[in-house]
Amino acid sequence: MTPCLRPLARVCVAVLVFASAATAARSDDAVHDLEAIRRTAERYAVDAVRDLGPDVRVIARPLDPRLRLPACAGIEAFLPTGTRLWGRSGVGVRCPSAGGWSVVVNVQVQVPGRAAYAARPLPRGTALTEADILLREVDLATLPADAVVDVAAALGRQPRTAIAAGVALRADMLKGPDLVTAGQTVSVTFAGDGFRIGAEGKALGHGAEGESVQVRTASGRVISAKVVGRGAVEVK
Repeated sequence: MTPCLRPLARVCVAVLVFASAATAARSDDAVHDLEAIRRTAERYAVDAVRDLGPDVRVIARPLDPRLRLPACAGIEAFLPTGTRLWGRSGVGVRCPSAGGWSVVVNVQVQVPGRAAYAARPLPRGTALTEADILLREVDLATLPADAVVDVAAALGRQPRTAIAAGVALRADMLKGPDLVTAGQTVSVTFAGDGFRIGAEGKALGHGAEGESVQVRTASGRVISAKVVGRGAVEVK
């Protein structure tokens, strides 16, 4: 280094540091605020689930802080195809500009409500009463879609299999009373396009409304038919 440059060494270093800081600042200005993206997704989800009730809560999770996305003047939120805002879900946020970007923000939708649980062990085939059902305050979004939330809908129905105490009740666990029993003579309707033919047969099993049972016809043929009423089945 020449003598004339030596006194300027510290100044040169300071200038380089300042220039680097300025470059970093300009780079930061060009990066989109991740918190703004999170808030955009959260607002979208809140609006989308408003009809679920006033107590529904939406929590949008922060994005990975290492994510660097170019700044965009008009970001927009959307629901990815096949996504349902219920429980753990996601909301997309994109930059619609040419060469833009798209990210998915993880959201949690909590739906407070009451669901039915077995108040005690429930034997198979026993009609449920109010004493058999316990309502609990839960996050409905954590339960299956067919969870029982209306006690009246479960009263009189029967467990298809034994249910342990404390288990959340689902619609597919329960069935209505048997309208057809094994050995019973039943009316059989054969239905199709433009025709309905009535006959008689003998049920070979028990069945509630909507269930299928085996029926032996007068000719000795065994068919599968759907229970449509008390002592009545239908074949389509």
